[in-house]
Amino acid sequence: KGEILAHMTSTVRRAGASVGFALLLAAALAALSPVASAQGPWQVLFDGKDLSDFTIAAGGRRGAPPPAPDAPSGWRVQSGVVTGGEQTPGGRSGALVTNEKYFDFELELDFLLGEIAGVKCSEELGPKEENLSDPACIGNSGINYRGGYQLNIGRREGGEYIGLVIHRVDPKAIRGNILWLSYGDKAFPNLRKSQDWNTLRIAVQGDHHQAWLNGTKIVDVTDTSTLESEASWRQPQPLSIQMPYTAGVTIKCRNIRVRTL
Repeated sequence: KGEILAHMTSTVRRAGASVGFALLLAAALAALSPVASAQGPWQVLFDGKDLSDFTIAAGGRRGAPPPAPDAPSGWRVQSGVVTGGEQTPGGRSGALVTNEKYFDFELELDFLLGEIAGVKCSEELGPKEENLSDPACIGNSGINYRGGYQLNIGRREGGEYIGLVIHRVDPKAIRGNILWLSYGDKAFPNLRKSQDWNTLRIAVQGDHHQAWLNGTKIVDVTDTSTLESEASWRQPQPLSIQMPYTAGVTIKCRNIRVRTL
């Protein structure tokens, strides 16, 4: 980057165009930066102590009675980490939802997707890759934003990639309405560290969605939502962390921060 900018600076100065020099430098910085035009300061969403910047949504399995008012939430904070997982047999809490709404944003966090004791997922995908593997291997979480997009956090080995997925009726959709916009880490077999911490970064600007896993870009797609049923997707919405659906699976998060773009 330094060599490129130095060359541009020298070229424009020789031409004596101070205004052009400023515009050229601005364009160069925008092109070289992985996320351009970051405007807002970083806001810490989870400081390792409490969940004051979040609300825990109502949960429970479909058809099951609502949890008792004094039932544990399923999200707990301990040693600087927030953990979500099944709190009672057959029941679960709702998502961890930010109090604020966001549209164009950049989000960073560390996550650890908990494995089920005694279960080892295959290192290679089988012929039926998507949502059809051993249930113990498809336990997943995800970051939901704009009301309809989810950066899924799953196990590549179970066809539950760390990638971008939405619910939209489409010929390419699984079971008619589960549509992967990006298979994310499908092409990176060893990128997610099993039973260890991973760093996830998401940047969304307009229709452009990007995500990085442990420093490697795994999502870079443009999706223009125009359906009337998706009107809320085009408005600022809270960010949320999905509670894992599979019994025994947990999601741990730390160092959660966000800024507007």
